[in-house]
Amino acid sequence: WLKIETTGSDSRYPFTIPPSYCWQDHSCTSTSLRTTTAAKMFTMLMDQVIHIVVSARTELILFCLAFGIHYFMFGNAFARGGSKTAGTRVVGTTGKRRADLSSEGGGCQPRRRVAEASEDASMEEEVTAALAGQPKQLIAVSQTAYERGDHRSVLRCWPGLKKLDQVPASHLAHVVESMQRFKRESSAIVGEVRNFLQRNGDACSVEYINELLESLAKSLDTEVVSGIVRSLPALGVEPDSSTYEVLIQMHFATRSFDSVTELAQTMRTKGIKPTVRASLALLKTALQTASLN
Repeated sequence: WLKIETTGSDSRYPFTIPPSYCWQDHSCTSTSLRTTTAAKMFTMLMDQVIHIVVSARTELILFCLAFGIHYFMFGNAFARGGSKTAGTRVVGTTGKRRADLSSEGGGCQPRRRVAEASEDASMEEEVTAALAGQPKQLIAVSQTAYERGDHRSVLRCWPGLKKLDQVPASHLAHVVESMQRFKRESSAIVGEVRNFLQRNGDACSVEYINELLESLAKSLDTEVVSGIVRSLPALGVEPDSSTYEVLIQMHFATRSFDSVTELAQTMRTKGIKPTVRASLALLKTALQTASLN
């Protein structure tokens, strides 16, 4: 028993507290302390989590945005990955596996290969027929092959195309691109084009050459384009302002500012006035080289 005396205004009033009450109060105090400590730790942990989330909010937003765009464009990648093994099943108890051709994509590859082989055979027949007795169809057959990405068939048509009187400059550029795809040497490509232009008088005009160069310059193959331009005097073709425009823009795109400056000097020497686009490229070149004058 715990004896406690209290002092009032007139007299003392002693009273006692049972031991069981004192132990119960002490136990309640310990439980309350543990609860308070746990609450504080939880609060601190949540503060840390919130701080991390707030600090990395930009990265989280970008991740969610990238995931959403990927899902929108390509669909569910996990479902596609799981379908690859859906066509495999266990046969018997020996553990052997075989592909189920009826599953998704199981028989697509053979059918696709057969279709591609059939198209190639059809294109070979068309090329052979055009070379044998229908040379006027060569341009259409060659253009179809180019649109299909069949550069080998385009080059097969080239010997017959060289004998034609008229070949569009745009298609001649396609033939040159096919040669580039097959890693032909630049000098060999220039020789083929020069021989074609020499045999076709209608093609030896500055308008035809400019259209050809404009298409070729998009590939930024400066060796081929410059080689064709160097062949123009032998073909009796004089470059004009449009020719120099194509050359200036090509060299500016490749950041060959020295070549652009040389072309500008040549134009001034010959008295050729640059076009609007050529003048803009020359101005940008001057700003890049800090040589405004």
